[in-house]
Amino acid sequence: MDFDNITLAGVPDFDSMFQIPDFHSSERACHALYSLISWVSNRKGSRVFIQTFNTSNFVLESFVNSSYDDFYRQELENRRELFYPPFSNIINIIVSGRDPEAAREDIYRLHCEISKIGSVEFFLLGPSPAPYYKINLFYRWHIIIKTSDIMRFNVRLFKIIRNFKKNEGSKIITDVDPVWIL
Repeated sequence: MDFDNITLAGVPDFDSMFQIPDFHSSERACHALYSLISWVSNRKGSRVFIQTFNTSNFVLESFVNSSYDDFYRQELENRRELFYPPFSNIINIIVSGRDPEAAREDIYRLHCEISKIGSVEFFLLGPSPAPYYKINLFYRWHIIIKTSDIMRFNVRLFKIIRNFKKNEGSKIITDVDPVWIL
């Protein structure tokens, strides 16, 4: 296939890029748009069409106004307000197992233990079913933790997980500063 002669590109349902439950969604959408426009713009007479229901989306506005700096400032402000990186570290803890009730029970007990951690600032989100709840016959629940003191928090978290009595067949996965929260 000859991609060198393509002069028209379209982004159907741009809004769907923000339906992914991940704080990186805006960053990924912005990167995708800038990559697309830089690829297509080198061709004479090229055009890009974007379908959206939300024309006031700050990612789209920064793209239309050719202002990556505006996007960057707004994204940083959003992350500061919500205590997301780079203003914190994220830990995603997933409990998975073939028995959905056992995995659910384990994540709730683990949540209870983690919530007792003292002397370190942190926020717990969840527990809740993971966005991809079932993968290869394994049911998944997760907790997201935001902390500004990752070193001290991890020491305490490691002790809790090491001593945690999980149900037979359950697995605990800990992902610090995950690329995806899925």
